[in-house]
Amino acid sequence: MSESTSDDGGGCLSVVGGVLIIGALIAFLQWLWGILVAVAIWLWLAPGRLVVWILSWPLFSGHLLLGLLAAAATGVGLWLLFELVLRLIWPRQFLRAATRASQKLHGLPIRRGEEVMRIDFVEFCDHASSSASVKLFRCIPRQPGHPERGIRLDPVDVEAIPVQPDQVRLSRRLRTLRQPTRTYLESLQRHGLEPLATDSIEAKAWQALLDSEQELAKLAELRESASSMLNDAHRVQQFSADNELLLSTRKRSLALAPTLTADISRIDARCLELRRFGYKLYEFLNIPKSLRTFELSDDMEATLLAQRGLSDELFEEISLYEQAYGELLGD
Repeated sequence: MSESTSDDGGGCLSVVGGVLIIGALIAFLQWLWGILVAVAIWLWLAPGRLVVWILSWPLFSGHLLLGLLAAAATGVGLWLLFELVLRLIWPRQFLRAATRASQKLHGLPIRRGEEVMRIDFVEFCDHASSSASVKLFRCIPRQPGHPERGIRLDPVDVEAIPVQPDQVRLSRRLRTLRQPTRTYLESLQRHGLEPLATDSIEAKAWQALLDSEQELAKLAELRESASSMLNDAHRVQQFSADNELLLSTRKRSLALAPTLTADISRIDARCLELRRFGYKLYEFLNIPKSLRTFELSDDMEATLLAQRGLSDELFEEISLYEQAYGELLGD
């Protein structure tokens, strides 16, 4: 009988203790809620009271301070908005900037170490890393030590060039988009590629080299055309000499063959001269920078002037022969 009474008393105590804990927890939550409400009200009213207090400063100094704060906040907001817009348009605009720079830089001579190369175009650009790959052209001999073999043009890829301006006033991205050519020039220079002036003797040498290669290609076409006409003339001469139907054709073929033979020899001589000239330009473009002198530049200027238009007479003569050959076929 006494054991059941003690069990009932322990259960009542545990119930009373639980009620007290719950009551204490509710009271604490009410107190915490009141504190939060008070802080919120204070935070809501404090700025207004602070503004009223600042506006009460003498000589409109409070108004001036609030104006400066508002201007600063507006500037920060506009700057953040500008950065957000710039980040959104950056991928497409970075590609367009690279295209514009590539068009401007095409053909620009570049010194890489002691070798002078030529920019072809910006081959690839990555907006995520703000980097680009640039394709250059270099001239190398077909067979070193044999100027009569001439030179060839080889592409050179320079990859992963960080595209960033040297000096920035507002934003690197904005400067890159506004002045892409200048940004690329500065980036190339930091990468060990020294841009040279478009009117430099190196630029003129590169242009002369390209012109000579184009002239060689055109002379090769002319030689093929002249050789074809000469072969046809020789074939006509093998026909019967007493065939009155071919009399005029044989006469023209006999007159045309020696001249074509001589001009083919002239074409070969001019091609050999151009190949040697290209080899000279290759060696000139690889002269160490420390050894370049004004006398060397003057000599190169004179050489470039002497090379101009030497094949024009050949071009005109072969054109006349082709016309005569056309008349020959028309008979």
